[in-house]
Amino acid sequence: MSTMLLPTPMYDEEHAAAVARLDDDLAAVATGELHVLRRRAVTAYGNALANAAGEPGDARWRVLARIVAAFVARIPSGASSRQTAAAVARLKNLVAETLG
Repeated sequence: MSTMLLPTPMYDEEHAAAVARLDDDLAAVATGELHVLRRRAVTAYGNALANAAGEPGDARWRVLARIVAAFVARIPSGASSRQTAAAVARLKNLVAETLG
C-alpha cells in the first residue's frame, strides 16, 4: 500500500529566515508610518511562503508586491546610506519580479 503525501502549508526554518531577511530590508528604511506597512509586508510574505511557495501566479505574491511597492513609494528621500540603498534596491527588485 502506497501513501501519497499531500502538499500542506509549511513554514520551516528556511521560510523564517527568508521572512527575517525581508524584515531586515524593510527595517533598514522604516520610519514612522512605514512600520505599519512593514508589519503588513512581513505578514504577507510569511503567508505567501507558507501557502503559495512554488506558485508564482498565486494572488498572495501580488498582494506582497503591492504592499512592498507602497512601502518603497513612501521611503523618505533622505534615506541614502549604502545599507539602505542596497535594501531599497532589493525591495524594488522584489516588486519588479513579482508584478513585472
